[in-house]
Amino acid sequence: MRNIFLVLFCVIVFSLKAQENKKNIANKTFIATVGSICEEVTPPSDCAGAMVYLVLKFDKNKVLITEKEISSCDKETIHYKVNYKWELINNTVKIYKDLEEIRFTYLENLLLILKEGKILGTRKIYDGRKVEYKFKQIKD
Repeated sequence: MRNIFLVLFCVIVFSLKAQENKKNIANKTFIATVGSICEEVTPPSDCAGAMVYLVLKFDKNKVLITEKEISSCDKETIHYKVNYKWELINNTVKIYKDLEEIRFTYLENLLLILKEGKILGTRKIYDGRKVEYKFKQIKD
């Protein structure tokens, strides 16, 4: 009987911890640099380069994901915005994404882990290497 109570207690504690972690990222926005672009143009231009960012804006059940590019002249270009259901499973942020919709984007093969209130992303790229992204919380 005592073992049953111990198991039940552990299940309740782990469930509460998962809900607490989910609350830690709900209603927050995170950003990470995921790439860069450098073009050689004639004549040379200071605006030929850009940084690529992924922005994750979480609410209670959905995450708005934006991929944007900001040029070295501060011109912002949105490549896509998608809204998907998400949940937290054992500190992994599971996003229920449309695989065909995200093909050839920075979301493809992206794994998100919640660690100490921060989101870390890893992604296997075309040559088999893994790339890591550190998402930082930003103010809305």
